[in-house]
Amino acid sequence: MTSPSPFRSAHWLAPVIAVMLAVATLLLFLPARHFDFLNWDDLSYVAQNDYVKNGVTTEGIRWAFTESHSGNWHPLTWISHMIDCQLFGLKPMGHHATNILFHSVNAALLLLLLRKLTGSVWRSALVATVFAVHPLRVESVAWVSERKDVLSTFFGLLSLMAYAKYVSGMSQSAVRSPKSKVWYGATLVLFVLGLMSKPMLVTWPFVLLLLDVWPLKRTTGNTSPLPSPQSGEGDGWQITGKAWRGLVVEKIPFFALAAISCVVTFLAQKQGGAVASIELMSPMARIENAVVAYYKYLTLLVWPADLSPIYTHRQSWETGMVVIAMAVLAMISGTAWIFRKRWPFVITGWLWYLGTLVPVIGIIQVGAQAYADRYTYVPMIGLTTALIWLASALAERFRAPRIVLAFASITIIAALAIRTTQQLPYWQNTETLFRRTLELNPNTPQALHGLGGHLMDMGQFEEGKLLLEKAIQLQPAYPEALGSLANRFDAKGDYEDAVKFYRAALAAQSDHPSILNNFAWLRASCTNVAFRDGDEAVRLATRACELTGYTKPLFIGTLAAAQAEAGDFQTAITTAERAAKLADSLQLQETVARNRELIELYRQGKAAHGGEPKRN
Repeated sequence: MTSPSPFRSAHWLAPVIAVMLAVATLLLFLPARHFDFLNWDDLSYVAQNDYVKNGVTTEGIRWAFTESHSGNWHPLTWISHMIDCQLFGLKPMGHHATNILFHSVNAALLLLLLRKLTGSVWRSALVATVFAVHPLRVESVAWVSERKDVLSTFFGLLSLMAYAKYVSGMSQSAVRSPKSKVWYGATLVLFVLGLMSKPMLVTWPFVLLLLDVWPLKRTTGNTSPLPSPQSGEGDGWQITGKAWRGLVVEKIPFFALAAISCVVTFLAQKQGGAVASIELMSPMARIENAVVAYYKYLTLLVWPADLSPIYTHRQSWETGMVVIAMAVLAMISGTAWIFRKRWPFVITGWLWYLGTLVPVIGIIQVGAQAYADRYTYVPMIGLTTALIWLASALAERFRAPRIVLAFASITIIAALAIRTTQQLPYWQNTETLFRRTLELNPNTPQALHGLGGHLMDMGQFEEGKLLLEKAIQLQPAYPEALGSLANRFDAKGDYEDAVKFYRAALAAQSDHPSILNNFAWLRASCTNVAFRDGDEAVRLATRACELTGYTKPLFIGTLAAAQAEAGDFQTAITTAERAAKLADSLQLQETVARNRELIELYRQGKAAHGGEPKRN
């Protein structure tokens, strides 16, 4: 009998490879540390967020846990951004470095997790490497606003590691030991931390049940230690009723927390105006898009060409595309089911992929995208695991030479890494990002809006104006694009056009806080008396403050200016003092100083005419 290979049995091998993978991933994505903040969520998330940009504050922590912002409730993500601001200020390099670091650690954690669950070092290493270097990861890593992806996955993988330890302890004892209870508690706590980073992990209870089936084999009443390196082919995908009921009961706390997270997330997204109504998108259009999105993600995994920051949502897909997508999904699902006993990893990985995409597949449509690269961060783990375990099983069955397998693996990884280096530069700054989007699809309203506003800010007014007008032509009821034009006309002193576009923007979305605030500032402080209207300014500014829960010092300051223009100077003083106090708690000293100047002006019975518009 031959002794086992030292490379298979050595306990040090997996950690060493994990460290090497983390370093390699770090080096691959390191160029992203020189990228800018993007004028696409990065400003509202970090650079212009009063509660984040000055670092960790008591008021900022309170806000992170009690308020939703940009349609999101993910307090740990906000706190991580605050810590970055505390350490690096508003220099983008440090913020990008944190994303890169988390992704590199996630790659190492994934390797160690799969090694713990399956006993296989090399297959686990290959899955983790493909996860790490695939160009679909670029969006999640190179975009500061996608901190939530890498942070939630960090906690999610740690929770699965803790779960593996819990199962290992249970399998070695007929009675649940105190140590196993600790690991169960750790699994639950880490799951909660993941939910508080991004609610994408609401599917984690289902992931735990999938792992119970394969590779842990707990659904058969198995009490043996965690699987050996040879586990996999022929082990079967078996479920017995009694064991299954116990495992579901075991997950009840996880399901309860996931349900709470779903409700909180839906309310936050709806409050932020991100959830599309039935009138805007029919149920059939949502189902069609979900089917096509599942298919598109498969093609992008295998052939990641022409990756775009924005894949525009369509009201309907061509019938042929929907039929092809349905046929492919049905074929894979049927094959996975037929071979569930011989190749249990295929159906497990396939269900991981299908299930973890559910929160972002578009049945409840959030945002304007049909699908997005960033949404693959967690789902592709299951699909990649299925593919690599299947390839390994087929290679063993047909006795493929190891040198051929090694060459194929290296070639695939190298090709993916090269494609990632090509994809990274598109995320360098706002202009490169949106120009790339328009290169792939010239009729993308969001990209036309983003690039147009950026060019106008850079002094290229006419070119930017044309792009914004094209965005509005493609999507007439586009409040952000209309508001952007209004802001730029306001700053230029073209108040007639500014008022026209502010009104059009509010006609498209009457409860848009930033547009309400900016229009209120024009009506309160315009240097041209013909465009001032104190009463309307008060109405607009009050609504902006109500929508944001009086949590924005700039908005409260605008309300004070509006009250002064309406002649209510005493109320204006009280409101401006409130704005200054809130700004002081957030360490916004410039805002504090500006409000104190205005308070003196209001005490003299003068309104705030002129000055910089209050943008947010």
